[in-house]
Amino acid sequence: MKRVWIGVLLCAVLLCGCSRTEPAQPQPQEKPRQTEQTPAPAEQAEPAGGELAEECGAVYRTITHDLTFLISVEETDGKVSALDMTPLNAEAAAGREAAFALEFQWTEADEEAWLAQTEEQGHLVTLADSDSQTRIQCRTEGDVICWRMGGGAARYAAVTDISEEPLEPCRFSRLLLDLAEDEMERQAWAQTVSGTFAPAGKMAEAVAAYYRELPDWVSWKPQDMRVDRVELYDTYEGEPQQLCCNMLFRVRVEDPESADMIPWQLGDGLREMDENGYYLWSTTLRMEKNGSAWRVAERDIGGVFVVLPFVWEDATLDQLVEAFFLSGGETNRRRIPDRILELSEKGLAQLPELLESRSEMEIKLLCGALGNRVKAGGSRNWTLETLQPVMGAFDVYLDA
Repeated sequence: MKRVWIGVLLCAVLLCGCSRTEPAQPQPQEKPRQTEQTPAPAEQAEPAGGELAEECGAVYRTITHDLTFLISVEETDGKVSALDMTPLNAEAAAGREAAFALEFQWTEADEEAWLAQTEEQGHLVTLADSDSQTRIQCRTEGDVICWRMGGGAARYAAVTDISEEPLEPCRFSRLLLDLAEDEMERQAWAQTVSGTFAPAGKMAEAVAAYYRELPDWVSWKPQDMRVDRVELYDTYEGEPQQLCCNMLFRVRVEDPESADMIPWQLGDGLREMDENGYYLWSTTLRMEKNGSAWRVAERDIGGVFVVLPFVWEDATLDQLVEAFFLSGGETNRRRIPDRILELSEKGLAQLPELLESRSEMEIKLLCGALGNRVKAGGSRNWTLETLQPVMGAFDVYLDA
């Protein structure tokens, strides 16, 4: 019996030991999770051949930095047009190299590829510094260009348009030809003519002849150009002697809607094609006389007027009266009378005194011009009734 109780006690002890809770095992500390850095967005890849574009761009900047350089175009028959560019005519050259990498794809080329371009690839265009040691060359219909810096080794690249849907392929040569063509257009209007008889007509004929004789590489060269008429509308006989006119020409071009014809499409553009295939084209300009020669001083599609020898807004009455008798056309008929009528009663008080030294014909001209502008509504300050007392004894000429 005693053995039985011992056995029961041993079993109870064993059972109690089995039921004890095991001490908690330390949990392995979780290593801090390493945060994955979000990769920086990839930089936009440069266009292929970016280094080549930059190298050629550096040459371009060296050539054009002071806007004094040379452009020449050698035609396939060997005829060369050489143009001297200066700050007076080369403003458009600044910063043009920015388009090298943006508009074109550049790939390495070699001398063999450059020399393989023949006359079929068009005219040879050269942009160079004053001693031609630093230059860029290309052909108008070719893709391979050549450049060198300071007489160093020549570098070559194939340059192609990267526009997604170009209206027409753009050649690298166009960046240089635009400068040359702008200068050719400027020279058309930089001519001088001599003589006192019909200088505007002589200038129109000289301009038409210049356009007819343009070299073939000029994209907007007309097939023919003739003077239609010249309309004189403003004159000044003071110093410098001036005239303003509207020149109208008859121009024949193959395709007036072509992108190459932009110079002819500005303003009113080409209009009224006649039975012979000529379009009417016009421009307005101001001419000045220097010595015995007349030159085009200003040209604007919207219209120009003679420049008087004083600040228009600050002009005094005596300056306006003097200029009236030296001018003709729009300035005499409208501009000066309107400016006189902007003056107050105090500002006009001196007018009768200024008229006393003038001939009766001159008095009629000025007073009649003032009266006509008042009657036409050209003055917000005056009516005939309010103007007559200011004119004194000359009031009768307001209806002249």
